[in-house]
Amino acid sequence: MHGRYHDTRVYQHFHHTHSRVPYLDSELFNIEACALRESRNANRRALTAQEGLERAKEKSELLEINITVARSKKE
Repeated sequence: MHGRYHDTRVYQHFHHTHSRVPYLDSELFNIEACALRESRNANRRALTAQEGLERAKEKSELLEINITVARSKKE
């Protein structure tokens, strides 16, 4: 019962270590799962921020083009 095994739950790449304290095993797994969840959330937030920056850049470029066209029309 004690030792290492490949976890067959959702995250199969986990190497879960059994301790001699039963509640500690579940706490270790909860910490690992929480860390993975937070990592995915951080990646999603970073991707959302990157997409927002790209949209802002595109809008800025369009605004520059519109300003250039408006100035050329005035002349």
